[in-house]
Amino acid sequence: MRILYITRKFPPSIGGMQTQSKEFYDAISDRNTVFLVSWGHSQAFLPLFLVYAFFKAVGILAAKDVEIIQLGDMVLSPLGLLLKILFKKPVLTVSHGRDSVYSGLLYDFFTISSAGKLDRVICVSHNNMNTLAARGILEEKLRVRGIRLFKGIHV
Repeated sequence: MRILYITRKFPPSIGGMQTQSKEFYDAISDRNTVFLVSWGHSQAFLPLFLVYAFFKAVGILAAKDVEIIQLGDMVLSPLGLLLKILFKKPVLTVSHGRDSVYSGLLYDFFTISSAGKLDRVICVSHNNMNTLAARGILEEKLRVRGIRLFKGIHV
């Protein structure tokens, strides 16, 4: 399977999400062709990364026969939704927990609503999944890690 993986939390920056993103990338790369678009630096430059990631993703999606777009976390959901609309590819994102409880007018409008329009939100726990369901994301779009998602992809 050919997967486009976009993540804003990746080494060399250090943290739990960075470790999870790298381990996820390593795991899916063993069995699939993975095109990585990552940012391993300060989140202060996140707006620049989003622009970079959009253009890099468009180039990859135009040139390669990508089957699935995987996002490293829900903050990237607006980008994923735009790519889903433009390229008609299934898009998955991961909710690490804090992104399910954080609330703010712009965050709720852009991130939560965009995540709800993606094909799957992979949750790190059942509590995480229940929180997102309570926030309006359809239960059939929510999965806890380890559940089969698309064509043999397990996360």
